[in-house]
Amino acid sequence: MIEKILKYIVKKIYPNRDISVKKVRKKYFFIQHNTLNFNHFLLEGTYNYSEVVKLNDITTYNASFGYCENIGPVAFIGIPNIKRTGINGYFRYTVEEYGSTYNNDEYYFQAYSKDEAKLISNYTVYGFSIKNDNFQELIKVAKISKLNLFYDTRYIYKNAEQNKIYDMDCKLAGTYNFYTARKLATGTIKDKKWFSVNEEPIVFARVDGNYNVGIIGIWSSDIKLIHGFRDVWEYDFAEPPIQQIEILSDEEAKKADNFILYIYNAFSLRHGKYIVSTIDRTLDKRFNFHMPDGNDYRLIEHNELFR
Repeated sequence: MIEKILKYIVKKIYPNRDISVKKVRKKYFFIQHNTLNFNHFLLEGTYNYSEVVKLNDITTYNASFGYCENIGPVAFIGIPNIKRTGINGYFRYTVEEYGSTYNNDEYYFQAYSKDEAKLISNYTVYGFSIKNDNFQELIKVAKISKLNLFYDTRYIYKNAEQNKIYDMDCKLAGTYNFYTARKLATGTIKDKKWFSVNEEPIVFARVDGNYNVGIIGIWSSDIKLIHGFRDVWEYDFAEPPIQQIEILSDEEAKKADNFILYIYNAFSLRHGKYIVSTIDRTLDKRFNFHMPDGNDYRLIEHNELFR
């Protein structure tokens, strides 16, 4: 009975979607049958049918082809479930990159038959699943335009639980007191429900004994890993020096009203709620991820700041 009611409600809200309701133990799940959901990467340029097939072989999964009126011919490689190929449906046209704002909007596409697909020579290619080791083979024959943050080694480095220099991704405009800084760490009261009432993802500190900073994106449990501080390394600037950092207790921080706020992990930017004054060079649109040796900066190890 509940399943029928839920399915009726979903059909009213999304009349064009093929969505079923499935009960697993005591929970109900919505399954979208005509969506490819999100993309993990987008390739630069366009490709013909044969080239897409070769690219898909590298993923070891399946490919699908179609036409999107917003983009034109599109191909999807690396689809694990072969049942999701050759059907009309929706897909998220943006790739959630490291440091980007979150967008789950979708476009619709009409699937090509195999004979139709072979006639097309200008596919925009999205990728879903690929083994990390196979990325190195992929970038030998195609450049990645956009890469999902969970594959991006910059994001992986930021989340590594190892002793390291904490290098800042962004600096916010202005200065703040303790209480305002803590509010900004979670953004809004609505966001706060996801956090402990006694802790926010921010650490207060004094750098080189000269100025006070609040670092958003760091929990108190991370403090033991902090072995130094590096200011934002801006595009076309020299690398900032590594500085000493002294963590302040909440009582010490409450007495100050001149905190410069930094964002350690650009993942915090995904909701687009901060006024940023400086950003890391790799977040600058001018930064070229494609290295002279053929590597992609987003796929190489970043352990130079481990200590």
